[in-house]
Amino acid sequence: MVPLDGARFMCVRLDGPPDGAPVVLLTGLGFDLTTWPDTLAHGLTALGHRVIRFDNRDEGWSFRAQTPPPTARQLLNGRLPEGQYAVEDMSQDVADTLGVLGVERADVLGFSLGGMIAQSLASHHPELVRRLISLCSTTGDPSVGTVAASTAAMLVLPGARTRRMYVRTRLVMSRHLAGPGLPADLAHER
Repeated sequence: MVPLDGARFMCVRLDGPPDGAPVVLLTGLGFDLTTWPDTLAHGLTALGHRVIRFDNRDEGWSFRAQTPPPTARQLLNGRLPEGQYAVEDMSQDVADTLGVLGVERADVLGFSLGGMIAQSLASHHPELVRRLISLCSTTGDPSVGTVAASTAAMLVLPGARTRRMYVRTRLVMSRHLAGPGLPADLAHER
């Protein structure tokens, strides 16, 4: 756990040499830091990188925000009601965490919502981002690229209330996102 202030703390997993070139991995909506395959982290550490994986706010073991989280529907249509946090707030979490960790500059790889967070980080804190990789993501502007209707329908379903429901939902989403060409590793996802 990395404490940011009295109310905020981020769950972070660090792998690789402390003096290695940092690579930050940011996950998408509804996923925690275990989403990133260990094979990816191990491959990067084998190249000498310091891998920094995050649980975003309201995910995994990171803090629960005091303001309401945006729903998937609100994120998809780009309209957030007053008082809800935004992608910019999430990128500030990343900037603050990197500051506490003493990371001055990093390669940042974000998947889906993580890609949006990475883009916001690069926009608001360009000094922190050496290279940006945004996978399966968008700018957040609903007029520029949209999520597939089948994926959007899955994202607006209510969140899991039990561990068993979470695992089942994650397996369904993982199969869906993987598509037919490269099947999901269900054992890893489970």
